[in-house]
Amino acid sequence: MIEKICEICKKQFKVYKYRLNTAFTCSDKCRQARHSVPMKKHYDKKVRNGWTGYNGYRYIFIDGKMVLEHRYVVENHFKIKLTGQQNVHHINHNRTDNRIENLEIMSASEHSRMHIFESRPWEHYALS
Repeated sequence: MIEKICEICKKQFKVYKYRLNTAFTCSDKCRQARHSVPMKKHYDKKVRNGWTGYNGYRYIFIDGKMVLEHRYVVENHFKIKLTGQQNVHHINHNRTDNRIENLEIMSASEHSRMHIFESRPWEHYALS
């Protein structure tokens, strides 16, 4: 077995000699990240790498864990930890625009309701 460094998370991993030229990542998560579009923006030294996923959202590694960039930006700015029931909404609907002035925190139900109203404004009065 030969030691290599993962191109995405920079962790060491072992591969058999015959995979020396074909193994670039340590896990499936990192392999998927390697095939995504690279991201150039870094927020601090803890952020190692980032990419835009197939769903249009940006992902980053924070202390070896993969997180959504927009949630990280909000948590870092407001110094809070978001719960699973809290969504971060992109005001301009651009999933890669993670400026703090473009993000707002909503409950999951508020977020769903808002998108329903935007896609079907004629139902606004029925749901109110």
